[in-house]
Amino acid sequence: MPHLRIHTNITRSKIPRGIGKELCTVIAESLGKPVEVCSALINPDQLLSWGGNDGEEPCAQVVLMSVGRMGPEEKSDTLKLSRTKFNPVLGSLQLRCVFISKMLKILKWDIMALLFKIFQMPHLKIDTNVPRSKIPAGLEKELCKVIADSLGKPLNYCCVTINPDQVMSFGGDDEPCGQAILMSIGQLGVAENKKHSKAVFEKVQAGLGISKTKMYIHFQDAKSADVGYNGTTFHDIFG
Repeated sequence: MPHLRIHTNITRSKIPRGIGKELCTVIAESLGKPVEVCSALINPDQLLSWGGNDGEEPCAQVVLMSVGRMGPEEKSDTLKLSRTKFNPVLGSLQLRCVFISKMLKILKWDIMALLFKIFQMPHLKIDTNVPRSKIPAGLEKELCKVIADSLGKPLNYCCVTINPDQVMSFGGDDEPCGQAILMSIGQLGVAENKKHSKAVFEKVQAGLGISKTKMYIHFQDAKSADVGYNGTTFHDIFG
């Protein structure tokens, strides 16, 4: 039951016809699964910034899920295949991505699956009920700089996704609200998270009009061995 989900700032009009079918073939080949059980979904036109760009450079956040076939060796093979296969399929989209692995338990069968999230490190994702029309142009770019400065990470490694128009409520009312996840390899901890929280909340309140009491930020400290980049992992890169 492999499933590939791609969030990208590429417009729907530029998504090639039949790309879902091609991507199903890619993940089937990579995972050694029957193509009949593979699925792929693409969400175009997303408010997504990579490295603080203004949204014009094609970029993406990807999730690949499978029951099995996700061990250390398979993970490396999938990274290599995704680098050679995804780029030609998506044209100008460059998947300069990293893999964040998590264990997903399939309740009825008690099978452990490995959930791969592909996005550059670090990554800030915000889901909000604020409509897209009220989000200031370039806010995702500004947030990239905020997390780069707060985490002490290179700006070109930072990615921000804003998902507007969500059906959500905080405290049972219709006021602007949000849910955020900040993922990073290191630079997260008791003292550090207070600093990051202050920086992100200030920018979100100013840009989205979300009160500091109407959003949670979940911090995810990833291990270097669980984050892939450029066909390998940061564990291999940094030792």
